Amino acid sequence: MKADIVYLSHNVNRIRYDLSDDQLVDNFRVYPADISLLMGMRDFDLKRQIVEDSLSGHTVGGIYECALNDQLHKKGTQLYFFRDETSRKDIDCLIQRAGQVVPLEYKSRNATSASLNQLMQKEKEIPVAYKLARANVGKSDQRILTIPHYMIMFL
Repeated sequence: MKADIVYLSHNVNRIRYDLSDDQLVDNFRVYPADISLLMGMRDFDLKRQIVEDSLSGHTVGGIYECALNDQLHKKGTQLYFFRDETSRKDIDCLIQRAGQVVPLEYKSRNATSASLNQLMQKEKEIPVAYKLARANVGKSDQRILTIPHYMIMFL
């Protein structure tokens, strides 16, 4: 069995099935295959803040993104993301299920996602998107289902 230290999530220039047709092979994000190794590379204060649940700022979003993508990767899911440099719109993760694209947005708290809202208003053929947040289950008018982080195992 091959064990990777990191894995890649490729940017796509269009959000449509099959995402691999529109991936940009030289534009990707690198994620650690073991979130505990990532944490081990950081200082003790960061570890203390995680244990105490007092972490704030952009670091917390990056850690959530790594951890949630790690769960999907370990399930064998191919990961993609979308970033439009012109409009500065960014969708954290795109996966494919049953022949359809499923957008995922990761939030460290229950906040709105302007990029995801705009995507779902524009792309009517996408049946559902997920916002994973520190929140209870909920649904928006734009077909966005909010679920707690721990429910990523069900995607």
